[in-house]
Amino acid sequence: FFGDADGVRRHMVEHRRIIAPKFDEVDRVLTEKLEGYDVATWNRPAGGYFVNLDVVDGTASRVVTLAKEAGVALTPAGASFPRGEDPRDRNIRLAPTMPPVAEVTEAMEIVATCVLLAAVENPLTSLADDAERTRKMVAQVDGPVLLVGHSYGGAVITERIGSRAATWC
Repeated sequence: FFGDADGVRRHMVEHRRIIAPKFDEVDRVLTEKLEGYDVATWNRPAGGYFVNLDVVDGTASRVVTLAKEAGVALTPAGASFPRGEDPRDRNIRLAPTMPPVAEVTEAMEIVATCVLLAAVENPLTSLADDAERTRKMVAQVDGPVLLVGHSYGGAVITERIGSRAATWC
């Protein structure tokens, strides 16, 4: 099929032409949707087939679950670790090579939303830290925000906005 080493090189150049726009789209969406929230980092590979997305410790499995519920299949959280066990539950390996760019865009927008949801859902570091993370997330949103919480979540919201009455929404 390849004939010789030059045939392999030509094939790889063509392969890069096909998949590079998909990796560019992953980076564009993650940057647009997550930059500034302090909830994720990711690599920008110059080769290979995966993007490693690191999210808030303890939330990768939740991100994968939320994405699945929204119709997006991801590799299992921690798949890039030995035996698939990420001790910090923070790594998700993204594989955007197969779907068309339009589907990559749609999937990554969903994944980014899931990252944001998991980050504020239940960090449980401390009341002050959880309230500050919520404050930072809300500050990035243009327009009105409705915060809804039960029990501890209500306490985080109260701490975040400083008004018990506002938690009754």
